[in-house]
Amino acid sequence: SSTSLQINNFIFTCDNNKSIDATFYEGEMIPVKQGEMPIPTGSVKLVLSDGRSFNLPQTISASGARYANSDESIVFWNKGTTAFITENGIETFSNCNAQI
Repeated sequence: SSTSLQINNFIFTCDNNKSIDATFYEGEMIPVKQGEMPIPTGSVKLVLSDGRSFNLPQTISASGARYANSDESIVFWNKGTTAFITENGIETFSNCNAQI
């Protein structure tokens, strides 16, 4: 059983009076061959202002952090204090900024 450690919580405010409550969890580091990108195992719990909530595992991304469900229909991108969500390829939560 893997235990995940909460590392951060942010409220992001987005366009159109939307918001995202994001709680980030650190996963275990999975060892890989030398020279390979480590596989991220963190996750994020999202509570959206429309009442929906999602637990998304972290996926590999070139820059920033990307979290997605298994069929990639919900993707949460986070880079620094900014974030956005796409649903089925359409951006539904835009220009989100963390309230620090």
